[in-house]
Amino acid sequence: MKGRLLFVLLISLLFVSCGDRLCRDKKNRYDRVMILYSAGCNSLSGDLEDNIEELKTGFVPAKKDKRALVVVSHLANGYLSYRPETESYVIRLYKDKTGVVADTLKTIPAGKFLTQPSVMKETLQYVKDNFKSDHYGMVFSSHATGWLPEGYYNNPVSNPSASSATMQAPRRSLDLPEGSVLYYEPEHVPGMPLTKSIGQEDTYSGDTKISYEMKQTDFVANIPMHLDYIVFDACLMGCIETAYELRGVCDKVAFSPAEVLQYGFQYKTLASHLLEGEPDVYKACKDFFDKYDKQTGVMRSATITLVDCTKLDKVASLCKDYFSRYRSQIAAVNPSKVQRYFRSYHHWFYDLEDILIKAGITDSEKNILEQALDQCILYKAATPTFLLPSATSVGTNDGFRIDVYSGFSMYLPCNGSAYLDEFYKTLAWNKATGLVQ
Repeated sequence: MKGRLLFVLLISLLFVSCGDRLCRDKKNRYDRVMILYSAGCNSLSGDLEDNIEELKTGFVPAKKDKRALVVVSHLANGYLSYRPETESYVIRLYKDKTGVVADTLKTIPAGKFLTQPSVMKETLQYVKDNFKSDHYGMVFSSHATGWLPEGYYNNPVSNPSASSATMQAPRRSLDLPEGSVLYYEPEHVPGMPLTKSIGQEDTYSGDTKISYEMKQTDFVANIPMHLDYIVFDACLMGCIETAYELRGVCDKVAFSPAEVLQYGFQYKTLASHLLEGEPDVYKACKDFFDKYDKQTGVMRSATITLVDCTKLDKVASLCKDYFSRYRSQIAAVNPSKVQRYFRSYHHWFYDLEDILIKAGITDSEKNILEQALDQCILYKAATPTFLLPSATSVGTNDGFRIDVYSGFSMYLPCNGSAYLDEFYKTLAWNKATGLVQ
């Protein structure tokens, strides 16, 4: 009898202990966590700092709220000053009776950069461990160059005017630190706004200026949690290659096929849309577009697409069929006749649908493609022109009209290079569709 009572007592204590642990776990969990990953040790440093300050003027949860707003930030040491190297910080923003508090939780030593894959993984893992939740979302703000290899965008060849047939890999130095590439100043037309050209952070190795950048595949591989959404406040990320690569780590992605002006998203309302209630990425995208669409001249420049990544397989299957059926026609397309989303010689971002239209798909095939795109694209919008003085301006190397907008850009192999073709074969999109053989 005593043995039976002892057994019942032990079982009861076990359940009480487990119950207490579950209560503690539940108490320490958050309903939602929004992460602003602001990799700003570059020419955008001042603008990204302004974005964080603007974020503070909008919705900020209370300290005891079950919603958390976390900022991961790295800024340059003054405007275009990268010496000495600066620290990065993980900061929690919350409100108390004194106002908005910026509580520094973790300091990342100088000499480490948020655009290094290992640093990104370590930092996001810290957020995951300290803000346990079933629902994370991330806003990524920095320079970016779509699906291209790191360092390629600003240094594809020694002579940028060389033909696509002579394109090579970016020049590199064996003496550079691991994960870095030589820095090349992005071109900037005087009088035009800067753009947010994944991630790029700048520093020096001795007297040599270098950049830390990530391949798209490294970016995806070093996200340690599933994300409800990723919002890219960065240039040229709105390519089908990016969306397809991300489909395993996030449900929705918002991005721009063209560049993004330096002022970025509407940060005052961003946390309200993404954190105050159920995440409404549509409203965040709509605010972004409206911010620029109401402007005039070159400032009226924006493209935005919101994608349900869980519904991309049908698009991939359809494109695989079209790429196979129209392979020779795609290879013969005149690039100058296809809707572009790039400026100057950075000719690696063309409209997905317009490529196939110019390759000669039938009206029936076009309708089927548009239905598949409509199923995965939740919102898309584009201004009539990008970095042109007016809607009636003729496109130039430094601006273009937007007459066709499918929502996705894509690589056009006939205006690429042998080096890019080989790199492209490593991407999930190409493995699924066989665009490049």
